[in-house]
Amino acid sequence: MEVDIQNIYENDPRPTFLVDFQTETPAISHVNPALLAIPHIAQSLHAHDALRDWWDPESRVASQHQTGFLHGRCRWIKFRVDHRWLVVTIVEQSIPTDDHQEDLQEPVKPKLARIASPLLESRQDTIFTVKIQSPELREHIDHVQKVNWSKTSLGAISSWSYELNVLVTTLMLETRPTALFLGPEHTILYNLAYGAFSGSRHPAILGQNIIDAWYVRYYVHERTV
Repeated sequence: MEVDIQNIYENDPRPTFLVDFQTETPAISHVNPALLAIPHIAQSLHAHDALRDWWDPESRVASQHQTGFLHGRCRWIKFRVDHRWLVVTIVEQSIPTDDHQEDLQEPVKPKLARIASPLLESRQDTIFTVKIQSPELREHIDHVQKVNWSKTSLGAISSWSYELNVLVTTLMLETRPTALFLGPEHTILYNLAYGAFSGSRHPAILGQNIIDAWYVRYYVHERTV
């Protein structure tokens, strides 16, 4: 079964929308509650040509090749999940200076404030650096960190991109059994609930390729990325 990526981002504190590439024309398929809570930005998603030019893979403008973008006095990033989904999320937003509605055009050198998040208090924080209250989750993260990821195409955790860290952090917070198969070898990385599902094979299968890790898979959310 595939990961229900819409449910993963439904409770994410970062304002996010998802673009579905399996439709005839790439289109926004889901806007999470955190983004809907900023009405003037949510309402601008379909009306702001420059924003669409940035995330639309069919766009020919120069900004389409940039990872980051400024819109609605917020800093956005985008990254692909498999061949179907594009995740577009706000990682920084400005502090309003007056009571007027914010200009939706790209600001020049805006004063930005980080989006409040219990896990990503700053851009440098990841699931591997923040203090985790749950002993079970902390133990699972310890297992992940003990894997020699440098032997895989992903490289050492310290070399992982910000976008990959965002994806992994979201995965680790998911309460349902969920696994990602990353890179050309389909290297497995999974959350705490999936570890319980794996039984005695956990944690040995962390960091293995899909063939070595599993021969049969049952009733579990998985996705190749």
